[in-house]
Amino acid sequence: MKQTEIQQLLPEIFQRAVHPGNPLFAVLSVMESLQAPSENILQNLEIHYDPRRSPDRFVAYLASWVNLDRLLSTAPVSASARPEVATSATFPTGLGRLRELVAAAPYLSRWRGTARGLMTFLEIATGLRGFVIEEQPPGPDGLPRPFHLRIQAPAMDPAMRQLVVNIIELEKPAYVTYDLVFPGEDKPVSPAVAPTVEPTVAPAPQPDATSPVGGPGPVTVSPGPTGQPTVTGSPPVAAPVFRPRLEVVSTGLQIFIPPGPVLVGRNDPANAVKVQIDLNDIDTTKTISRRHALITFDQGNFYLTEQINVANGTYLNGQRLTAQVPVKLSEGDRVKFGQFEVIFRIS
Repeated sequence: MKQTEIQQLLPEIFQRAVHPGNPLFAVLSVMESLQAPSENILQNLEIHYDPRRSPDRFVAYLASWVNLDRLLSTAPVSASARPEVATSATFPTGLGRLRELVAAAPYLSRWRGTARGLMTFLEIATGLRGFVIEEQPPGPDGLPRPFHLRIQAPAMDPAMRQLVVNIIELEKPAYVTYDLVFPGEDKPVSPAVAPTVEPTVAPAPQPDATSPVGGPGPVTVSPGPTGQPTVTGSPPVAAPVFRPRLEVVSTGLQIFIPPGPVLVGRNDPANAVKVQIDLNDIDTTKTISRRHALITFDQGNFYLTEQINVANGTYLNGQRLTAQVPVKLSEGDRVKFGQFEVIFRIS
């Protein structure tokens, strides 16, 4: 507030006593100067919330609003309470990179947990192009490694490597493991730099006795010449790769089933309905309910359970299911959610 504006708030008898050079005039002048910094901030308040124009000391505080403070060297506190602490928080690749990350936070949030989101995050944070993310790369046995990533990074300053590892640990799903490879290095560095999180996916389903998938033959254990047990029998057969999914009959589209209980239906944000497999965009029959069916995994088998209040029913190999009664799923089973038909696949 200006001195004249403050003066207007005083009782009339004090207003008449204000004259240049007297103590009251001096007090009002000091009051104006004390409020000047706050007045200047309020006149340009919008720039403080624009990460590209915000004052340097405020950027780290903005980063904490979008969960980026874990990548800072010092976690900031309230900038208004302790601005010197907010100023001391630094980002390994510089304040400009941090500004761009904060600006991209809404986009990164939408793609979190995906290869696209992780690659964009790494490129913005490091300012480098050339990251390659390979999903389910082959393992030593030549078979795809489920829930595993192989990330090839471009050449970079060694000081930036820990930042890359921190970002991967922050952005990847908890059950996903990964290898991080830098140019000229054959051995992945991620296990040595930071521990990976063991996957928490459900154990792979075992084939039934009638399944066409082969398995080991009879095994006999007998003492060997050195007293150690010797195992004889049919040679072991490589374990099949289990990739549970729904195959759309009309198009052949493969919809992979994520770990955990999986709700199949249609997302409806207006009614707070969130499903793990959203068929709204590909269901041309428009017969799928919002909460249509639940796929669960228990003791080596998958089960399908129709939910309550499903209008057009759920069918397994032509037989309508009873609501809330789990039914076992097997390889090749044909499932209809209303009139939308899929085939259940495992291997």
